[in-house]
Amino acid sequence: MQEIEGVDAYINAVFHSHCPYLGLALQDGGIDIVDYTKVPDLVSDDLPGLGCLNAERLRECRRSQISARRRILVCAILIFPNAANIRQAVSKTHFILKVLFTGQGLLFGKFWPGQGLVGENGLAVPEPPLPVLVLRSSLARRDEHFFENKSRPFRDDYLCAEDDGEIVSGPFLRLAANELRAALSPDQAEASDDLQVSRAAYGSKELIKLLESNHGKSRKHDALAP
Repeated sequence: MQEIEGVDAYINAVFHSHCPYLGLALQDGGIDIVDYTKVPDLVSDDLPGLGCLNAERLRECRRSQISARRRILVCAILIFPNAANIRQAVSKTHFILKVLFTGQGLLFGKFWPGQGLVGENGLAVPEPPLPVLVLRSSLARRDEHFFENKSRPFRDDYLCAEDDGEIVSGPFLRLAANELRAALSPDQAEASDDLQVSRAAYGSKELIKLLESNHGKSRKHDALAP
């Protein structure tokens, strides 16, 4: 894949200031960078399906086939065009992925230019050149601090996470599990191919309904949290 300007510098900046595991992942070849910026007919409604597709790919094609030591290093960085509707869709997709895959031992991050985040170490979080979604394995007992405030409703899913190896299914999934598995291999996949597979596999309206139904529940849990 052709290098996206600024992405390598962004990854290195995050490694040096916030995430020591990124350096190990780079050395181990555990980072998959997926560029969706040049897919001509990509629309914001496509992002939830692409997020789910890559979450299943990380589980099926990467994490399940390597040792436990290396498993914690694999991650995927999905890169999208920089537009206001895309940034909103990245945020929605982030929430949908938490609902569906936190209990499977995955953790997600959403970042875009101008976001202005500050880490727990008091340092500004480096900003990517384009909106990104980051998918990685959650680390038992080490990632608990991420499950406070808005993510508190997912804390129990994180603490009890166990990947059962099954494709995550529901009203949003249009393909049979074996059909989706057959389409997950990244070896010859192009970004445009991912788009076609995700559109065939996932119903965007059903995924948005999932977000809306769980978002109200999330607000309730936040209000009750001590």
